[in-house]
Amino acid sequence: MRTQIKQSCLYTIPVLCVLSLPVSAADLSPQDVLNILDSMVPRSAVGPSTFGIPSGYGLNDGQGYVAVAITNNRQLEDERDSQPIDGSYALGIGLGDASTGIGFESNLGILSSTPGDQTEAGNLGFKLHKRTAYQEMPIGISLGASNVAPWGDPSAIKTSFYTAASMITSQTLIPTLKPDLMITGGLSSGARNYGQDPGVFIGIGGKYAETASMSVSWAGDELVAGTTFQPALKYPVMVSAGIGDITKSNDAQRLLLSISYSFDLNDQE
Repeated sequence: MRTQIKQSCLYTIPVLCVLSLPVSAADLSPQDVLNILDSMVPRSAVGPSTFGIPSGYGLNDGQGYVAVAITNNRQLEDERDSQPIDGSYALGIGLGDASTGIGFESNLGILSSTPGDQTEAGNLGFKLHKRTAYQEMPIGISLGASNVAPWGDPSAIKTSFYTAASMITSQTLIPTLKPDLMITGGLSSGARNYGQDPGVFIGIGGKYAETASMSVSWAGDELVAGTTFQPALKYPVMVSAGIGDITKSNDAQRLLLSISYSFDLNDQE
């Protein structure tokens, strides 16, 4: 995640920001000045991604996120009539460096968000991940576990294990899309039948604007599609919206909406 620039620099004449650096302007070449000014331009936190399936990439040391999600249709049929709306919260944090060693990501999910039963259901998730490259294309490989140590409702679903590989490559066939594409594929012991049976997942996603991406994925036994966008470049807040079970293969078609805030504890103001 790119280091955040103080707001005072963002709203001040750029040259004043350059002159405030601990180097005199006379020591800077024209290219140095251009590079510094370019670094002050906010960059989008949205990259190509695959919606609704595990990724081969993960969080590195100090990187994390908090998120809230809601859907209009619960996946389990016996819960839909009583409470069709379902909400959840999530927190994730990373350790290690996947480029120089092994990265470790941990996630906490709070799956009961109805007033009166907050935190009565939830689970943990863990992921080991490694980043490498092939012909200058970044590749991420992960091994993870979902629904670990569940409490409340998720205890009815077994802990599942998965392995995933993701690659970012370039495309030129679709002019309306940005060049970068992310392709993900993998195996999970709980990809089908609401986390009960093993299956294969695969997805592809790309950016169609500087601050927006979209993807389509096969999540074991259902088709999932979604889009992610960043409303304001100043803030690392992402909004995702999608549809699960598009083809109604499980009779569980539903809208998926989430809002997340990403952070990096290593960033310096």
